Amino acid sequence: NGARVSGSHGSYATLCSNKMALINCGETVTGSTSGLPDLLGHPSGDALYELCVQQFTLLTLDACASHMDDTVLHVFQGGLPLNQDAVLLGECDDRFCEGISCVSCGGCSSDTRSKLVAAVPAGCYSVALSGYHVLEGSYSIGIMCDAAHAPPSPPTADCHGAVDLGLVLDVSGSMAGQLDGLRSFAISIIEQFTFGLENMRASVVTFSTNGKEMIGVTHQK
Repeated sequence: NGARVSGSHGSYATLCSNKMALINCGETVTGSTSGLPDLLGHPSGDALYELCVQQFTLLTLDACASHMDDTVLHVFQGGLPLNQDAVLLGECDDRFCEGISCVSCGGCSSDTRSKLVAAVPAGCYSVALSGYHVLEGSYSIGIMCDAAHAPPSPPTADCHGAVDLGLVLDVSGSMAGQLDGLRSFAISIIEQFTFGLENMRASVVTFSTNGKEMIGVTHQK
């Protein structure tokens, strides 16, 4: 069993059981999960692809046209989904949106088919589609990338000047398994600023049921 990738150039690739097929923005992926290996820790097979974007992008994965009645979409960063270093950026199950980059989930005529919108920076990602629990079957995923309407990318140069920054981090149960990725994201922002009495100050607040000040306003990195 495999998958075909079809796009504006008519190119095709095969999804093997131990490899990721490379897909591109503007293409449509079709195939079947029947007989594919389980990569996400549940009974059904998973279709897995690699997608690379060149700039900060509002990524849409549209599985509304799938013949499989109940689909789940995932976007991972940092390796194959079952690797310890992989971070779930977005997951769409019915209308439930999870992950630190998930913008929206849903919009298909059927509530059990998935359409995931996620804001992702430049880089390469693992895209996975599976059926709910043991469900397997044929699927279709449209890949759309909209850089024009993506959130602004974080600054790439060192930032100077008098700035007060407050980081408010969600550590509730909905973020289970994602806290390491959230922590790395916060650190990547902090590292881009110059701290000092005449420059940058920052504070960190977390929230779950209640909010908690973890680090008060400080000029020390």
